[in-house]
Amino acid sequence: MDQITFIEKSLRLRYEVFSRFATEVNRAETIEAAGVAIASNLKFILDTYIFRFTYINEQNRLTYELFRAAHTWKTNQIDMVTPFEMRCQHTEIPLKFTKSDIADNPILNDSIFANEKVILLFVLPLQFTNNQQSVIMIASKNPVGYHEVDFRFVKLIGELLTTKISQLLLMEKIGSKNKELESAYADISVRNSEIVLQQKKLLQQSLELRKANFEIKALNTGLEKTVEERTKSLKEANHELNTLFYRTSHDFLRPLRSIVGLTNLAAINTSDEQNLQIFSHINKSVNELEKMLVKLQMISFAEQEVSVRSEINFPDIIESLYTKFKVELKKKEMDFKREIHLKSPFYADPYLITVILENLIENAINFSQNRQSFIKIVISESKKSCCIKVTDNGQGIKKEFQPKIFDMYFRGNESSAGNGLGLYVIKKLVQKQKGEISFKSSLGKGSEFQIRIP
Repeated sequence: MDQITFIEKSLRLRYEVFSRFATEVNRAETIEAAGVAIASNLKFILDTYIFRFTYINEQNRLTYELFRAAHTWKTNQIDMVTPFEMRCQHTEIPLKFTKSDIADNPILNDSIFANEKVILLFVLPLQFTNNQQSVIMIASKNPVGYHEVDFRFVKLIGELLTTKISQLLLMEKIGSKNKELESAYADISVRNSEIVLQQKKLLQQSLELRKANFEIKALNTGLEKTVEERTKSLKEANHELNTLFYRTSHDFLRPLRSIVGLTNLAAINTSDEQNLQIFSHINKSVNELEKMLVKLQMISFAEQEVSVRSEINFPDIIESLYTKFKVELKKKEMDFKREIHLKSPFYADPYLITVILENLIENAINFSQNRQSFIKIVISESKKSCCIKVTDNGQGIKKEFQPKIFDMYFRGNESSAGNGLGLYVIKKLVQKQKGEISFKSSLGKGSEFQIRIP
């Protein structure tokens, strides 16, 4: 009974040491650190005089040797034991060699295992996948040999080391990919800078063209013929301006979306938190620039004469906009209310109505406050017009800023998340439909915008 108790305690201690060994190996961040864990713990798990472990996959061959407390790693090296390992590797069964077997084997007899103290040599090949294998060689001074429980420990050690080395090699590969991603990010940054520069040039050209437009108007004070000629020139200049706005904005959108695609692809291939944060900032900046370009397109569209009138389906339009802003509304815990009081069909341009409502909702979200916020949309009618009313209980607008809110690029405060184009675009689109827009606002209480379209 005492003998059994001793064996049980010994086995329990071996499992405890193996558990500690497994923890140290799993925490190892380099192959060298894994080797230190082997050297520190193996002697308490197995009766080992010489230990050799070789990991093989399609691209790598790593060999670890532990002898007399000295351990080494060899990477992609062929030594005198390698041919013997390769033969054992294909057997896929445990092998045992006595001292005489070692002496009779020309390869082993000229290797580290020919040491005079070695009595037995055990070889255990492990096959994990077609492309991933390992071989463990253990030399012992004990003539008794190993039992089943010893082979169980050997197999556990082999599986643990194979998994860890595979993981470390994968991490090295990921590190290399991360460097490639950093290079790609640098390229994206350069392209983004080029886009920003082009945007500045576009705005500068816009200002120059508008200046030319005003000069043309000032010169149209002569004869009727001169007026007609100057008016024609003015229309051509406006057409060129609108075409430039629309086409340039449209052309800018394509590389912006390509940047988003590249950053999303790069994010999929990395788990590095810093890189993911950088890609998130890039996407945020690109999205803000994209919103601005879309608003510039709307300015161009508002100047065009073409407009399509059809019956307005307010429930569908409002529902689609609610779906679009659902995430932002939920994030800010905003209540979205709607009321539609129409008895007869209303005809206008559905696209323009959608853009007007979209910008008003976006403004209400951007300037909401952290208290039971809401947006309320009310659609009603009179004898001659349709009334669209959008109310919120957000930050409101300072009285001194109210005369300027429909100015291009005007922002009420430095912390504004917008680009100063939303209300400018709304007013342009309302005017295009021969409508009127008015508002009431109190600082800290909210705003109400009312639009009447005939």
